[in-house]
Amino acid sequence: GAGPAALRQHAGDTKFAAVISAATTHAYNVGGLEGVKFVSGCRLPQWHAPVQAGLILAQAATSEAEWQNWVHEVKTRQTQYQTAWDDLSTGKIAHPDLGGIANRLKATQETLPPSTRELVVRAARDQFGRNAIMLTDQGLLWAKDEQPPVRDYMESYVHTQLCATDISNTNWLKAELAQNGWFKISTYGSNADGDAWLLAQHADHDPAFQRDVLALLEPLVATGDTRPSNFAMLYDRVALKDKRPQRYGSQGRCVAAGVWEPFEVEDPTKLDERRAQAGLEPISENQKRFISICTADMAALQGQIKQP
Repeated sequence: GAGPAALRQHAGDTKFAAVISAATTHAYNVGGLEGVKFVSGCRLPQWHAPVQAGLILAQAATSEAEWQNWVHEVKTRQTQYQTAWDDLSTGKIAHPDLGGIANRLKATQETLPPSTRELVVRAARDQFGRNAIMLTDQGLLWAKDEQPPVRDYMESYVHTQLCATDISNTNWLKAELAQNGWFKISTYGSNADGDAWLLAQHADHDPAFQRDVLALLEPLVATGDTRPSNFAMLYDRVALKDKRPQRYGSQGRCVAAGVWEPFEVEDPTKLDERRAQAGLEPISENQKRFISICTADMAALQGQIKQP
């Protein structure tokens, strides 16, 4: 039968564009997100991103043969992506930015309880997924010398992989906390506390769970069983979802090349005082971390995002 590119040519650009639009509308309806703008992809049905990317790939192809060549290239690059992750468990590092993840995975070779070992692997996969987005944006590894349509598809692919990771990690952590409680520093060590917080911080598709974790962490700050900075950064995340000013200024966006600004904070004159109490550096020092991250393109993209 005819492939997507041939169907697009048969239907015409206008009708094919309508199909793409209808797919997105249906995904928003299924997710109960009608009328919502700038939604985290992880809140949309997981079929949406690959379907959308595939349709756009077909829309860009000038012939069925070109579309098939692009599909072959996409599959090759997806294999390269998976290989980069698999190699980390054996200590092979495809790019220096992935070195820290390899070090995380080395910890699984130590004598650790099964749940802690699983936590380490999941935190490592979390960080791999987020580094993968930056590597893709920079045209490195699996993204080297991509043609524009393939690049667009792979950008969608790495975001979809990250969403799948976040959803899986959230479900696992939710079950683990229900059975055993938090990964307390006094019991599991500081690294486990940090890894568990990382999974909760990135559970943005499940705000109710983040609120539950925040309530769980608050009394543990006083006993030293979680880092104050963990509580602070999750507090800000939850506050923004609840349409409240954040307290510690940990959440923000790129507003220009080399410039990052926090979203609205309560009592800005005492922001650094609160950050110090939570073990966070002054906001000016934090902003310096984004000088290289906040490109003009990133600022233009994030400029469309209103405060949650």
